[in-house]
Amino acid sequence: VELAEACAASQVCVSVIMCVEQPALQPDFVDTALLGEVCARTGGRLSLFTGPLLQEQVAQRLQQQLLSDLQHVAGSEAVVKLRVGLGFRGVEVLGAGRITEMGEVELSGVSEDASWTFLLAHDSPIKDEDKVHIQLAVLYTTPFTRKRIVRVHNMTLISSDKPTVIFRNVDLEAVACTLMRQAVQRAMCKPPLPMPSLPAP
Repeated sequence: VELAEACAASQVCVSVIMCVEQPALQPDFVDTALLGEVCARTGGRLSLFTGPLLQEQVAQRLQQQLLSDLQHVAGSEAVVKLRVGLGFRGVEVLGAGRITEMGEVELSGVSEDASWTFLLAHDSPIKDEDKVHIQLAVLYTTPFTRKRIVRVHNMTLISSDKPTVIFRNVDLEAVACTLMRQAVQRAMCKPPLPMPSLPAP
């Protein structure tokens, strides 16, 4: 985690490609969870290749991955900021980057396939069919012109207390993916709960 913070603070984007020729015979332990955390905090990617590198298929996949990693960063020094309507606030962020004290997400490198999930909470009661305004701003530096560019995404949602209205337009795959990412992130940050002792038979 200290390595990830140091790289992110220095604006270093880390992508790692691991090649394991014979996983069953590898004597050394490689901490892919730690490497994955460093990659995620800095906006990079972790890729794993198994099989002999002399095989043509593995070599082609490795070459494609190298080219993809070299070209995937569309911007550097990225800052992501969420703004929501009065009475709402973001309480949790899932995705690449590190959270600053101002509640912004900072990344050393950002690409077109980067995504974040924000968990929102409301402090005041919401009436049925109230409008909820959401704005997401992404500020980054382009790699070629070195210009700072901001992309702003605006959305308005209508609140409802009827489950049929909420679930009629929901993207179930996105919800399932978000719940999975949330569970994985929480499992990595918190120690597992102890198993309850079962009574003897």
